[in-house]
Amino acid sequence: QLKKVPDEQVVQLPGVQGAHPAGKVKAAAEQIMEKAKKCAEKAETRIKDWLTECQWHGKARRQIDDAARIGSGIVKGPIPKLKKHYAWRDENGVQSLAIQEEIKPVTDVVDYWNLFPDYPACGESIHNGSFVWERGEITKKTLQDLRGQEGYFDSQIELCLSEGPHRFEVEQGDQEEAKSLYEIWWFHGALDRDDMIAAGCDCSSFDEKYISIPASLEIVNGKIIKAALNILDKGSFPYDILTWRRRPGMPWGQGISRQIRPAQQAITACFRALMENAGLSAKPMLAVLRRYLTPTDGTWDLFGGKVFEVDDDADMREAKNAITSIQIESRQQELLAIIQFNKQLAEDITGQPMLLQGQQGKAPDTVGGMTILNSNASVTRRRIARQFDDQVIEPGITRYYDYLMQYGEDEEEKGLFIVDARSSSVLVERDIQNKNMIQLLGASVNPAYGADPRKAYAETCKAMKIDPKRLQYDDAKWEEMQSNAQKTPPDPRIQVAQLNADADAKIEAARQQFDGQQAELDRNNKIALEMINERISSTELSAVERETLMKLKTQLAMWAGDKTQEQDFELAAHKVDIH
Repeated sequence: QLKKVPDEQVVQLPGVQGAHPAGKVKAAAEQIMEKAKKCAEKAETRIKDWLTECQWHGKARRQIDDAARIGSGIVKGPIPKLKKHYAWRDENGVQSLAIQEEIKPVTDVVDYWNLFPDYPACGESIHNGSFVWERGEITKKTLQDLRGQEGYFDSQIELCLSEGPHRFEVEQGDQEEAKSLYEIWWFHGALDRDDMIAAGCDCSSFDEKYISIPASLEIVNGKIIKAALNILDKGSFPYDILTWRRRPGMPWGQGISRQIRPAQQAITACFRALMENAGLSAKPMLAVLRRYLTPTDGTWDLFGGKVFEVDDDADMREAKNAITSIQIESRQQELLAIIQFNKQLAEDITGQPMLLQGQQGKAPDTVGGMTILNSNASVTRRRIARQFDDQVIEPGITRYYDYLMQYGEDEEEKGLFIVDARSSSVLVERDIQNKNMIQLLGASVNPAYGADPRKAYAETCKAMKIDPKRLQYDDAKWEEMQSNAQKTPPDPRIQVAQLNADADAKIEAARQQFDGQQAELDRNNKIALEMINERISSTELSAVERETLMKLKTQLAMWAGDKTQEQDFELAAHKVDIH
């Protein structure tokens, strides 16, 4: 609202004492907004660096793969880990290796078999539960290396090492390999304040009214080797579950393999019946009257060139009447049709047609048909992208933001931010609309649209998975070119290009108008012809009436052709006028 007020006018702001000129208030507001924008950009860059360093993108791809196969993909983060950086330095001509250790937040993938939330109390989100357990395995060396680290109880670790690996459940499979690994459990949840104080944790940051405090434990052989407060003051669980298809009341999703189970069972049964039918129909069966025939080799096994003798006392001398072949009918076409039906059923259930897997199948090969097919097939991708934003990006990046606010050293990176998770869906939409970006780039040259060609070029590069910054001038070079362009007259080629773009836009608008008129003309002509054909097919017409309708039909076709030719001439003349 202040933008509508003149700068010299004095305004009174709610909650602020005294009146101030509108111009001064605008300047102060713009300064605050600019500072907040720079702060948000720095925070975004910091979090992006953390994600790149821990190879978050590769772990997210594995999470999506688990979600597609099983129905649930799990990642864990941020987790503080000790990172070592190696660098060679030159000191007085001597090369030395410098090792720098630093604690940074990372993200890891969690096996879906090893996570145990507070189900069924948590419902569809594990963050609504009271606790989360995670199971893992570590070697003896890894357990030994935990001694001396902050928060770990060395005495408990020594007891675990002296006892050897213990298991709480009977392991299936290779028992010898399992004996060399320790089973470790991570617990995240609320524990009593007195217990945490007894474990040596400083709980002074929490108000006395809080009886339970968010904590995390590490347990090996039933012994707590580490007890600490949750790394985030909010007490958030560091887990995010991506569900491929939600299941009501459950934190776990349903994957593609579970969705196609009915179709897969039907395909397996039909394929088994197909192979059995092929075996029976491939070789004919024989019915033999033994009292008339005697095999020369003394056995009744069949093979090529076998000889039978007709008995001398047989009352039937035709050997073919004593042997009858029974042919089992082949049902391959019917069974293959059932298999093909269930394959199509699997595509319909999952929303993943073969077209998305690089196989066109029976899809129409026209431009319009392919566009419609691609738009319909992308519905599942859009849904998964939005679920990834809602279930992984927003809560995960929010925890990274909380970690930055709590442990970040640069105060200029901290601010009151809100995570707007829309990156995944934007990438999917951009990939779908990639074919239209070239046309938008050409239209942005026309000043009538009010579009920025540089932004249109950047978006086109992003759609093609190319970083536009690698192709654009740097800031100093661009400012130099801008200053030189102001001193020199504009390039006539640019003016011609703008005029051509404007003319092409007008021609396109005229063409669309004429196409609409032509479509309306064709519809009316088609309706009239159908009415005439229906009338002609009537048996109640006389010969004169039928001849009259035929003449009318011929005149209507000639009139439609003349009208189309007239519109084509008019459109061509309009193009000439525009040029």
